[in-house]
Amino acid sequence: MKRLRSRTLEWAAAALAAVSAAAGQTPLSLREAVDRALAAHPSLAASEGRIAASEGLRRQAGLAPNPRLILQSENTRPYGNPSFRYWRDTDNFAFLQQPIETAGKRDRRVEAAGAGVERAEREREVLRWTIAARVRQAYWQAAGARRIQDLFAETV
Repeated sequence: MKRLRSRTLEWAAAALAAVSAAAGQTPLSLREAVDRALAAHPSLAASEGRIAASEGLRRQAGLAPNPRLILQSENTRPYGNPSFRYWRDTDNFAFLQQPIETAGKRDRRVEAAGAGVERAEREREVLRWTIAARVRQAYWQAAGARRIQDLFAETV
């Protein structure tokens, strides 16, 4: 969380420094600062990836289980005493299984995965609000510092 705070403050400070350094340019508004921070913040991009992964898990949870092919061989001996012939002395089996889900198990899996998607979306919104709040705080701190600097310049 401290890392997120420091990155957000760095972005806001860099944006404000760039704007105040260029005297001929238009000043950066609070809305523009928030929009730029939200557009360029790497944690938001990672959050989008988590949402996409959660949606993939929800899609996968709704699919039926795969059938299984089982191959089995019994009575195999590593030595030939008494004489051993594989095709005559072993028992070989092939099974095909298809799991059948009962009691609404698939629906429960889909609900749980859907809750994961909703959680990831809520976390993204919390992150957006956190970033915006920190940028606003940094903006007003920088604006206050700029005003104090102007007042000192007027008194000198």
